[in-house]
Amino acid sequence: MGKSVSRSFKQDVEVVMAATQKAIVHLGYKIDSIDRDSFLINFKTGTSWRSWAGQEMSALFVSYDHGGCEVQIAGKRNHSIQLYDWGESSAIASKVIKTVLRFLPSIPDAPAANQDSGSANLEKFRVVGVDRKTQNDTYIVIEASTKANAKVKAELKGLIVTEIRRAD
Repeated sequence: MGKSVSRSFKQDVEVVMAATQKAIVHLGYKIDSIDRDSFLINFKTGTSWRSWAGQEMSALFVSYDHGGCEVQIAGKRNHSIQLYDWGESSAIASKVIKTVLRFLPSIPDAPAANQDSGSANLEKFRVVGVDRKTQNDTYIVIEASTKANAKVKAELKGLIVTEIRRAD
């Protein structure tokens, strides 16, 4: 692994994890896995002038007893004959953290993960946008507690959101 980049946040780990997921998708990286029990997100970047095969990155979240959390992001070159990563994993980690800071205000403070899923008041939303991979116009129907949560869920599925309406 390359040098890790870390940052402390005053928000709960679930809130920072949601903002990090949103940041990763926004930056065009591919989320490979999310382990909510271990507070871990694994993702890959594409090729760049610094790395021919991209980077395999991990974001680890540590919850503080007194509230708040820390995120540590590190990476390594994706399987490649390239010998040196030119500091790309640190640069990517810093870019993700900067984007998380931008998205944090849009994430609700009350973590939905602490609610019993049966007791949450879920609504259906019709989310319209463009599929990030195919670039086709599309829509999906998502169940979420808020319009903002529906947007995050759609973005995690690879949709660039242009409109959200309550589904009838």
